[in-house]
Amino acid sequence: MNYLDYILNNYFIIDLIWIISSFVFGWATFRALEGKKSTRKRIYAGVSTFYMMLVLFYTVISRQPTGTVQYEFVPFFSYFTSSGEQIILNYIMFIPLGFMLPRLHSYKNTVKASLIFSVIIEVLQLVTTRGCFEIDDIIGNTIGAFLGCIVLHQWRKFKTKQSHKHHHRHSQSFSHYSANSFYYYYNQTHSC
Repeated sequence: MNYLDYILNNYFIIDLIWIISSFVFGWATFRALEGKKSTRKRIYAGVSTFYMMLVLFYTVISRQPTGTVQYEFVPFFSYFTSSGEQIILNYIMFIPLGFMLPRLHSYKNTVKASLIFSVIIEVLQLVTTRGCFEIDDIIGNTIGAFLGCIVLHQWRKFKTKQSHKHHHRHSQSFSHYSANSFYYYYNQTHSC
């Protein structure tokens, strides 16, 4: 067995290479946006890229080719034939994208990008015979990204509400302080 065969047959090495390359690609994305985006947005872009590379790895790259093209084009087929665990995992896997990508793009573009990314994964699984192309996976992944957008939207609303409460409380105390100061000053200057 030569060195290349050893590397290709050793999944730990392939995993390690892919994780390192995912990190490098995420870092490259972060650096490429330097000067164009704020540091916070660059961090989200780098983390999102890294996460997408990991998703691609675990859904396509890490799997052994079966040599058999598998597909299921009937929508919601797996909802009636599988245990439900796979369906829930499809949702969960894309929730982080729905939470991170809207910080760079709109909610609508985030859902579109997640749909496209999911289609790419499914097509790669079909072409490389490293999985089954399923419409249900695309539906589940897209719903997961949408759920992530909802979570982010609710988080933003909560943070805005908290910020307004905090600001309102300080503005009340300031106006109360100002009114008391005025009253004190007025009484001091007009008392005879």
